[in-house]
Amino acid sequence: MKSKAVIVFVKAPIAGRVKTRLIPLLGAVDAAQFYRCMAMDTLSVLQGLSDTELYVAWDGPIDSAEPFWGSRSPSFLQRFPQVGEGLGERLNHAFSNVFGKQHHKVIAIGSDLPSLSAPLIRDAFSSLESAAVVIGPSFDGGYYLIGLTRPVPGLFQNIAWSTPKVLEQTKATLARIGLPLRLLSTYRDVDTSDDFQSLVSGEIALAKEFVFTSQFLHAQKTAL
Repeated sequence: MKSKAVIVFVKAPIAGRVKTRLIPLLGAVDAAQFYRCMAMDTLSVLQGLSDTELYVAWDGPIDSAEPFWGSRSPSFLQRFPQVGEGLGERLNHAFSNVFGKQHHKVIAIGSDLPSLSAPLIRDAFSSLESAAVVIGPSFDGGYYLIGLTRPVPGLFQNIAWSTPKVLEQTKATLARIGLPLRLLSTYRDVDTSDDFQSLVSGEIALAKEFVFTSQFLHAQKTAL
């Protein structure tokens, strides 16, 4: 068993269910396709980490998983369902599950960070050599990545998820517990129409590994 693990939180890319704030700009079908492209590219980046076990925390109907993978073999990763009413419960369950498999460093990320690269993940793991917790802040006040060296009871409780308070509340919890934190570079994920336009314009950097996303963006530009 590899000592390091990454959990990717992925939603079934069903039209009208994902990236809903992009629907006014892209429409429900294209918003779901855009999310699918980013999720597939995210997995491509992480697949290259040969010293790291890869897990997908899947949110959606079981029968929606196979169309998501398409011709791509999922043999390089392990899947388990997201469990819990909110993001905090789901994060807590995912970390407990993966730490239970005897990993010593575990990172959780979303699937909508177009600047994601293998060096960023390696930097996060390196940070866990000297800190119990590593966080990748996002510009909206939340975070795109969190890594732990062990389960931290209560870390994901009493957090106002999907608000600008997420990072500060998490930092306050860690300070109260007395766990050292290392912050990574701040990046911007893509949730809103403004985010998408910034990605199209190049203001948000697109990692070179994000091939499917690049093709989607090219098609969008061509259609305009």
